[in-house]
Amino acid sequence: MKLAKLKVTNYKNYEFCEIEFSNTITTLVGNNGMGKTNLLDAIYYLCIGKSYFTSSDKNVVRHTADFIRLEGYIDDNKIVNKNLIGKEKTIEIDAVEVTKLSDFVGRFPIVVIAPKDIQSLVDAGDDRRVFINNTIGQYETDYLQNLYHYNRLLKQRNALLKTALEQRTLDHTLLDILTMQMVPYSQKIYDARVKFFDELLPLFIQNYTSINNNAESFELTYKSDLQSNNFEELAQQSKARDIFSGRTNIGIHKDDLIFTIGDRKLKEFGSQGQVKSFVLALKLSQYHLIKKMTNKLPFLLLDDIFDKLDNLRVNHLLKMINDGEFGQIFITDANKHRVNDLLKEYGINFTEIWVENGTLALQ
Repeated sequence: MKLAKLKVTNYKNYEFCEIEFSNTITTLVGNNGMGKTNLLDAIYYLCIGKSYFTSSDKNVVRHTADFIRLEGYIDDNKIVNKNLIGKEKTIEIDAVEVTKLSDFVGRFPIVVIAPKDIQSLVDAGDDRRVFINNTIGQYETDYLQNLYHYNRLLKQRNALLKTALEQRTLDHTLLDILTMQMVPYSQKIYDARVKFFDELLPLFIQNYTSINNNAESFELTYKSDLQSNNFEELAQQSKARDIFSGRTNIGIHKDDLIFTIGDRKLKEFGSQGQVKSFVLALKLSQYHLIKKMTNKLPFLLLDDIFDKLDNLRVNHLLKMINDGEFGQIFITDANKHRVNDLLKEYGINFTEIWVENGTLALQ
């Protein structure tokens, strides 16, 4: 895949910009706060239909504006992403409107590696589940739809339990109906995550071992309530607890990835270097898994990571870039010379774009 041209209107600090991309690798350099990360996020939004860095579309609209519009040309496709705040967003491919976001996600696979990943993936189970969903959703057609239906039913079940706790009365029949409706979606999501983990693990082992030269023992584990029983049985076992607490305490919404170093939790005992290696290996494995499952080279967005990674990890990444393991790459850096000098050192061709106050200039 190649993004040949991008037009951005009212996205964060961009009133309007238009840029063509010629090389496989583009560096976006400029001082902090000028809009480098915002442009990467616009590319991500174009391909996925939402921001990588914020959960609310309201936060991506330029101040004083009430809409965003992204237009991109990927291979032979013209993609238009429009969002009028307060209205439903629309996505078009070659002037044909996409009716469901789940049908769009994965058409143009993309992976981001950003500084926020280093802590969020280690600290927050919610972010690890987002990582899982973001990965599977880009290659398995029905996954996001199953997730949507599960979460909708979960919200209804939790609302019923909360009301029952407050009012001291519960409609047990309705609770059982909601539980039974969640069963098939729960199982499909779990099955997809098991397959995801089975494919991810060998890639992760390879990447982590390569980055650290097999310096220490490490482990990546998938944890799910459904490993012990199906959702129906688990819900029955947890029913009294759910009623007492006013929420659903078991299910795939509690799934997690467990990171350990030397039999200890990475979050509690890992050094900064170990945390960075773990997260970098995980994100690279995400890229290679999506690449394998889609038979496409996803876009790779590298946001300011050359400032956050040490020489060992930077050199590992540059070697992979030099070996042609990735497709089109966009790299941001506040240091104009650092990223460009490193690419030149490896003999890697690239195009440099200077970013300043939401304007772009080829260098």
